[in-house]
Order: sequence, then structure tokens, then C-alpha cells
Amino acid sequence: MTQLRKNNPPFLLILTLVFSLWSLVSCSTFYGGTTSSEGDMSISASPTEIAIEGDAGTTSYRTITFSNSSDQNFEIHNMAFVDNDCGAYSVYNVLDEANNVLYQTGDDISISVVSGASISINIQFSPTSCETTDYTTTFIIYYMTGEAELSDAVSLVTTVTDNAPDTVVCDDVTRTYYDEYENPTERTLPALTEGNPYYLRIDKLSAYIQTTGAFAAYATQVSTHLYLDVIPEQDRYQPVYLPFKTDDSGSVTVTEIDACAGFGMPTPITDTFFLAAPVSVMTEADFVGSIDRSEVPGRFNVPNIILRMSSYINNSNSLLQSTEGYFDVNINVASLTSGETESNDFLLDVPADTDDNGEPLLNIVDDKLVGKDIRHGTVTLVGIGTFIKDDNTKLSNEAVSAIIDNESYLFIQIEGVVTQETL
Repeated sequence: MTQLRKNNPPFLLILTLVFSLWSLVSCSTFYGGTTSSEGDMSISASPTEIAIEGDAGTTSYRTITFSNSSDQNFEIHNMAFVDNDCGAYSVYNVLDEANNVLYQTGDDISISVVSGASISINIQFSPTSCETTDYTTTFIIYYMTGEAELSDAVSLVTTVTDNAPDTVVCDDVTRTYYDEYENPTERTLPALTEGNPYYLRIDKLSAYIQTTGAFAAYATQVSTHLYLDVIPEQDRYQPVYLPFKTDDSGSVTVTEIDACAGFGMPTPITDTFFLAAPVSVMTEADFVGSIDRSEVPGRFNVPNIILRMSSYINNSNSLLQSTEGYFDVNINVASLTSGETESNDFLLDVPADTDDNGEPLLNIVDDKLVGKDIRHGTVTLVGIGTFIKDDNTKLSNEAVSAIIDNESYLFIQIEGVVTQETL
């Protein structure tokens, strides 16, 4: 059995458009715009028409902000889509102003919006091949104030492009591995028989895009282990197993990380730059490194890796994306090592943040990233990358200036286990 994946952006395609809905006891006014969450124009007509475009076979998200500007409390008890015949729309979740989840798909709907408060209703848009490609779906919110039942509606004017993209065929092979400390791998990684590779199980990846000077505000971080409270469990990062081989001289060859590897970091809808778009990591070829067997047993080093980070954001609020909505750029990592990186003064400015488990996102000691050599199979790899512009780069003009033309770096840390497939 084979698994087919669309060869458009490698993972979920995310698109966020923010609108504010101010509700009064007896009437409503919708505010829309493309420049900020407050919008730049007032639309008195009801229902408001929101133009939404997407490609068949992709998934994106919109956020509608519902604000209670009355002096009474609201209780939302139902949300519905009318004329959703192609089944493209569904409610993803509802967040309060502190990004706490008030509702998740499948829950009973009972959402309180007290006077003066706002909530964010995140709508999932997943168009499939459908006979109708231009249609309007109406999203209705039903709520109570006192004993009165009111409703507000937003018309989602939809255009779907149904260009069947090429498919990537991924082998659907079930494998089992030695995990945790079961059958721990030796520090020197002896050569295995042909066709029996090692696997690097990547449990966690964290990266910090360090911009400088006038572009310092672009600095941002992504991680497989951030903001899990607002990322549904089914969308969270799952460990990826990357095969690699070694020979009797300690040479290591790591297999190309392609779209089938499923290597992506989720971001929340509240992320300033990626706005819920997963960030994928790939390479365009195998790469070769070494494992030290004598002076520092277990020292893993892979020089001159070209990583590709990509995302489909397609949100006018993002400062990173190209005009078509993409973030796509190559990064040259001079050395991915389990030892120390070269010194970099900007590491002193990286905030000492922790992930959702309370663990440091990056292991920074003075002005270096410090990894951990292979021991009982566990390993931490660190590296410092610089951004490269080529014919495939897709960024905003501002992002090109910030991360390519101006001095900038990618600080990266990968934590995992070296293991083997069980026999």
C-alpha cells in the first residue's frame, strides 16, 4: 500500500485573515481590512462578505474575532455553516484573549463572552475537488444575552482552484525500533551489515532566527515543543526517524530529508510571523559526516549541510512571506556537531526561553551552542547557519533584506536517539 501526498507545500498550508466583529445588544457592525486585526474600514452591511481563496487539497485557517462591546454577557450556544455543500469549512477551535482554548472540535458548545471581552473563532478551510469552485458559505454565530437569542453572520465568498498537483509517492512501510535505552547504541557506531541502517530519531528541534540591527524585530523562534496548549494533539510534532549508515572508518552518510520524512514544526495561530503555518525542514541530497572513534568517542560531526526551511503562510500580516504567501529559503550550516559551535556574539542576546516541558530551547554556554556526544544512544546536535538566496528563495522584500542582505543567523538544536530497527 502506498501513501500519496500532495506536492504543493509539503505540509499543511496555513492562511490567516483576521476580522473584528463588534456586537451590540440590538445590532452589529463588522470591521474588515488587510492591515491589522482592527481593520482599516467599517462595513455596515450585514452579513459581511469575506473573500476566501484556496487550492483543492490544501488546508488553511481564518480567524474571526468576536467582541462583546455591550454591557451584558453573551453565551454562544451554537455555530453553523449554511451552504457548506462542498464541506470545506469547519470550526477548528475558539480561544480567549489569553489564547486559552474555550472550545475544540467535538466539544459541546457553551462559550461565555463577558462584557468587554473578545474571543477568536478559528475556522478551518479544507477545500477538496468539488463540482462547484465558486460559492458562498454563511457562518452563523448563535448567542444568548439575558433571555434573548441573537445571531450574527459572516458570508465566506469562496473561490477554489482545482489544479491537481503532482503527487509524491511515499512508501507506507511499518517499522519498529529499539527505543529509549533498550539496546543502547555504542558510542563508536560500528558499521552495520548492508541494508541495515541506523536511525536518528529526532525527538525535538528548536531554532532561533537571529536578525540584527534595524531588523532585530524579525528575530523569532520555532520549536517542536512550544505552545502545545493551543495546538491540537493530532497536529503536534511526532518523532521522525532519519536513516543513516556508517562504515569501519567512521564515515557517516545521512539520507536526504525529503517531503516523505514528515519533518515539520507546528506553530500556533498566535505566532507573530508564521501564523499557524507549520515550518518544514528538508535537504536536497544525502550528506556525509563522521563519528569519532578514538579521541572523543561518540563525537558526531556533519559539515556543510544545506537545510531548506519552508512554510506556506499566505497572510498579509506576516512580515516574512513572499507575495504568493511562501517562506522558503536555504540555510548553510557550517557544521552540525555534538560538540561546540564556533563563537557567535549574538548568542549572548538570545532569550533564555524554555519549551512547554520547562526545558531550555537552546543549550547556550557563553557565546557558543553546546551539544552532547552520543551516549547510550542519545545525542544533541547543534549548529549555526547563514541564509542563502537562490532561484528557489521565496521571501518578502523585507525578509530578504533582514535575513540575507543583513547579518543574520539560524541557531539550531536537534535532540534525538540513535537507534536501529528491531529484527
